[in-house]
Amino acid sequence: MSPTPDQTFRVRPLRPDDADRAVEIEALSYPFLAGENRLQASDVDDHSSVYPEGAFAVVDEGDLLWGMALGWRMDFDFDEPHHTLEEVAHPSRHQPDGDWYYGLDITVHPDQRGHGLGHLLYEARRSLVRASGMRGIIAGGMIPGYRAVMDEIDAPSYIAEVIEGKRHDPTLTFQLGEGFQVRGLLPGYVSGTAGGGIATLLVWEA
Repeated sequence: MSPTPDQTFRVRPLRPDDADRAVEIEALSYPFLAGENRLQASDVDDHSSVYPEGAFAVVDEGDLLWGMALGWRMDFDFDEPHHTLEEVAHPSRHQPDGDWYYGLDITVHPDQRGHGLGHLLYEARRSLVRASGMRGIIAGGMIPGYRAVMDEIDAPSYIAEVIEGKRHDPTLTFQLGEGFQVRGLLPGYVSGTAGGGIATLLVWEA
């Protein structure tokens, strides 16, 4: 089911009854991730109960879910930045007074990419950060375009070329356009993923 071009969209809190649709969108968006690394219905319940302010849904006029963004509030040690998705994804990592919003997941249905839904979700995150007095947003950013060229170029060089505009990565290029900066690499960020599960350490400062 694809949206019509004249639909309008809005952001609202992600709810437990969004879980099935959210899991469907996640599977379509990240087919290269092992199932245990993708969003599960229980994750939607966790975010809705532990930190509902940080869980966003973008929906059409009929309230059908087309994308979501999830995260915790936490402190972050830039002197010891290495971590994995598994280490930060558990609800126990949420710190109600943390300095940063850690973006765990942001996903838009493939049928609706390129039409501003991702920007709406990032705007919702930025508004939350500003209203809550946080320092900014941190995320481990996957680089899905790297899988196709990993035999030709190493990850640091690939990322540098994306930053310089010499290459396009469907995720990193978009995030750079949203004002994020790459502060480092996170090897093994997602286990069982081609390319060593490398992610970028992304930071947006309020």
